Amino acid sequence: MGFWGDAAAQGIGAFTGTVAGGGIAVLVARWQTNKSIDAQRTMAAEDRAAELARRREEREQEHHDQRLHQARNAAVSLLGRLEDLDSVLPVLPRLKMSPQSVSMYDMPEDTENREGCIEASASLRRGMNVELLQIGDEDLAGRYRSLVTLTREYTYSNLGDNANRAGVDMSNYLRYVRYSFRQFIAGEPLLAHTAPPFLKRQNDNASWSPGFIPPDWNDI
Repeated sequence: MGFWGDAAAQGIGAFTGTVAGGGIAVLVARWQTNKSIDAQRTMAAEDRAAELARRREEREQEHHDQRLHQARNAAVSLLGRLEDLDSVLPVLPRLKMSPQSVSMYDMPEDTENREGCIEASASLRRGMNVELLQIGDEDLAGRYRSLVTLTREYTYSNLGDNANRAGVDMSNYLRYVRYSFRQFIAGEPLLAHTAPPFLKRQNDNASWSPGFIPPDWNDI
């Protein structure tokens, strides 16, 4: 081909190589750019997902804290109702008596007792339909409902020879429920569950008590 032919061939080859090399370099650069963009998009999506998860957890925690706060406020109100019941418990069975059966000399004091008993009993029942619905602890709510049932039975049933023991049972179970509510308000584990007493049980002089009696039981 001669000198000029060889030079032309070499020139064309060099140009082709340059073009090919440049094309490859462009493709590599474009691939690297696309890879970097994809990585950034993936990272941004992961960051977005993490941020959404964090916000969701914060909202759930906030809702949990709000429910717990409401439940503890409700427990404080219910504890007040329990303390009102405790103040009239010794005279609660007087509600079985008709006002006409009370001596005229005892009427003022007995009327006051009856009114106090009626209000405390009604307050206890109202709590079951108001604040108790906000208590998330079903065990604690069950203890309150059991106390409502026992209070009705203790007030209106004819307990006969079991009356004295039933009074002690009621006092102890009321203390057990009050103690449980104080634990709930303080964020402490509740006393272990103990079935409520059966006020009309026979041939059993032992009064009801919880399965475990804490050291400060008598302080309640």
